[in-house]
Amino acid sequence: MSREQFGPMGALLPEADLARVLAAIGAFYPRDDTGPALDALVAAAESGFGRRTSAEHGTVLEIPVRVQALQSYVRDLRAWHATHGGPKPWDGPLAQWNQIAPAGTRVRFRIDVAGSTRDPAIAIDLGWLARVLGTVAVDAYGVYVAWPSAPLDLTWEWPLRIGVPQAGWSAPFREALERGRLRALYKLTDIEERGSRCDLLLLPASLRDAMRAAMDVEDARASAVIVVGGTAEPAQQTEAWLESLRHQFRAGAVQLSGFLILACAETFEFGCQGEFGRGRFLGFLQCAGEFSFE
Repeated sequence: MSREQFGPMGALLPEADLARVLAAIGAFYPRDDTGPALDALVAAAESGFGRRTSAEHGTVLEIPVRVQALQSYVRDLRAWHATHGGPKPWDGPLAQWNQIAPAGTRVRFRIDVAGSTRDPAIAIDLGWLARVLGTVAVDAYGVYVAWPSAPLDLTWEWPLRIGVPQAGWSAPFREALERGRLRALYKLTDIEERGSRCDLLLLPASLRDAMRAAMDVEDARASAVIVVGGTAEPAQQTEAWLESLRHQFRAGAVQLSGFLILACAETFEFGCQGEFGRGRFLGFLQCAGEFSFE
């Protein structure tokens, strides 16, 4: 939880108003106003605002919610409490919200993590933040996390190159893939070999165990990584470990799936059947999971 980071404001505001205040702080802090008119904000690429119109959804305003700004606010909020001995007024951020998103405005939130810190004293739980911004009363069209881009060297082969660690704990999973009915669509590669590459690295273990297993294949490279065994870790730890796996294998995507491990090989086969395009096949696997970062 991160509600307690925002003191009385976090404790007293109803969920919808808290979402609006956090969005305004994330978009504008430390400004006390919204700056240029909304059209000018949308036109300025550096503002992070955007607008999209479609026949299906009408006009949707994209609002940047900068985690770095929220963390700065948390730090300054504590200084305010120490100096003034009372809650800091939140009518300013609410006024900012009402100016850019009056009643009836359809919005989408982009949570921007660039420049933020993992300092636990001011950490913001991204899962909690996404849930607050997505509260029904705000009627957000969508909420997503924008991870900073990283230089990636991705290659794809067909048949798809699948990597599974050659270890006792992964043997049943690997053997099931070896016996697959659609073996023409993929081949298993040796990821223990130095400098090895694969298109899809499958780790049939919990996230905690996958982190340990990754130490044995630290020189491998993968275009995408799927941790098959789910996780029981808190959101912040899950986020950190998934990001660590992505960096280690220089992957363009990392996926956490909650499937039962012994059933996953059959799921893999089902995903392959009739899906001969790499994009559609990987799309199936990504949609099948419960928690993904792309």
